[in-house]
Amino acid sequence: KPRPEETYARGEAHYFAKLTDEDVRDIRARYVPYKVGYANFAKEYGVSKTVIHLIVHRKTWTHV
Repeated sequence: KPRPEETYARGEAHYFAKLTDEDVRDIRARYVPYKVGYANFAKEYGVSKTVIHLIVHRKTWTHV
């Protein structure tokens, strides 16, 4: 049985990806609860606040 990483593109390898692995690392490193909001990162990277929330809480981009 193939492992999930062998069956679909993840992260920046996906053709719709707007972020790179480095962007995700940067977002996680710079995020400070109650000081730097999701909206700031969303505007900076051209994605939604939901995307930033999921990245910060490691619900997406789990391989990074």
